[in-house]
Amino acid sequence: MNTNEDNVLGILNELYATGLGERSWLDTLSSINALFGGAGVNAFDFSRPTGAPTTCYIGDGNDVGRSDYIDHIHSIDPRLQYVIARQGPMMSCDYDALPEEAMRRHEYYDWLGRVCGMKYHIGAKFIDDGDVFSCISIELGIKHGPPEREDFNLLGFLAPHIANSWRMSQRLAQAARVDDFNLALLETVPWGVVTIDHSGRVLSANSAARKIVNRGDGLRIEHRSLCARRPADDRRLQGEIGLSLKTARGEGLHPGGKLAIGRQDKDLPYGVRVMPLKHVTGMRPQGVPFVAVVIADLVEPQLPDTEDLVTFLGFSLREAEVVLLVAKGLPPADVAKTLRISAGTVRTHLSNAMAKAGTNRRSALVGLIHSLPGRYGQS
Repeated sequence: MNTNEDNVLGILNELYATGLGERSWLDTLSSINALFGGAGVNAFDFSRPTGAPTTCYIGDGNDVGRSDYIDHIHSIDPRLQYVIARQGPMMSCDYDALPEEAMRRHEYYDWLGRVCGMKYHIGAKFIDDGDVFSCISIELGIKHGPPEREDFNLLGFLAPHIANSWRMSQRLAQAARVDDFNLALLETVPWGVVTIDHSGRVLSANSAARKIVNRGDGLRIEHRSLCARRPADDRRLQGEIGLSLKTARGEGLHPGGKLAIGRQDKDLPYGVRVMPLKHVTGMRPQGVPFVAVVIADLVEPQLPDTEDLVTFLGFSLREAEVVLLVAKGLPPADVAKTLRISAGTVRTHLSNAMAKAGTNRRSALVGLIHSLPGRYGQS
C-alpha cells in the first residue's frame, strides 16, 4: 500500500476536484484503488428499502458487465445485507458478515473469485441519510489477504472527504438538471427572455430574445450588456436593471419595472419587463441569474403553428390556417385571398373555431391564440 503523505494529499485533491465536477469519479476511484493496492473498487448509492443501487460506479478490476455485477451483489452479497441492517456511517470488512470458513462455501465469494478474481474487501458506508446510503468498496485479491489495521485507518481518514465530494458532485448534477430544465422551459414561452448575472452582464438569452437583439432595431447586446438603441430608452433600461440588481443582492426592495422600448421605423415598441430574481447575501456566485428581462414583440409576436391548434383546441387544419392568419392581423377578405377561398367560407371557419374555443368574440379568440406558446425556429 502506497500511503506516504504526498499520495494521500494527492487523493484529497482529486476528491475535491471530483466534487467540483473537474474530474470523473471513475478516475478518482482508480487512484484510491491504487493507494490501497486493491484489485478493484466500486462506489454506490443504495436504497435501504429495496437494497437496490441507485447510483453505481464500477471501477478498476471488474471486467464483468455493470448490470451483471449489480444483479449479483443485489441478490447474493452478504456484505450488503450486513450494511443494510446497520444505521449510520461505518467501516466494514468480510469478517464482519461471515467467518473465513463460511466465505469458502458461500456462492457470492465463489462468484467473486471465479468471475472477478477477487476475494476480500474493505468498505465504508460514508453517508447514511435514512432510506438512501452511500458506500465505497475496495476489493482485494487473494494474494493481498484480508485488510489490515492501516487499511482501516486510511479509509477511516478518507471516508468523510469521500462523503463531502460525493454530496458536492450530486448537488452540482442536480443543479445542472434544473438549469437544463429551465433553459428548455424558456424556449417554450412566447416572449424573449434575457437573464443577467450579478455584475449586470448577459448570462443567457432564449431563441426569441436572440431574434430580437439580432434585428438591432430596438434592443441589442453590446459587450455582454443588454442595451436599448435610443439613448433615452437605454438610460431607463439601465436604471431598471441597476435597481433590480440591488434588490437581487438584498440591497433594496425594487419590484422591477415595465418599459416601452422604441423601435426603428416601427410604430409599436417592444414591451419590456425587468424583474429581480433572487435575494442573496454574502458571496455572489458565477453563472446564477439575478435579473430577468422579458421582451414582448408587439409587431411580430410568436404564434403557435397549425398542428398546435389542431391538438390543443380541436380545430380542423383549415380552421387553424384561417385563425392563425386572423391572429396575425389579416382581415377576413385578405385571409380569403391568401387561402383562395370565399369570404363566406372564412366566416364559417371562424365561427366554428370560436365555438370550439368557447367564445363568441373574434378578439377573445385572437387573445387565446396569442396566449399559447409559440414554435421557434432558428435563432
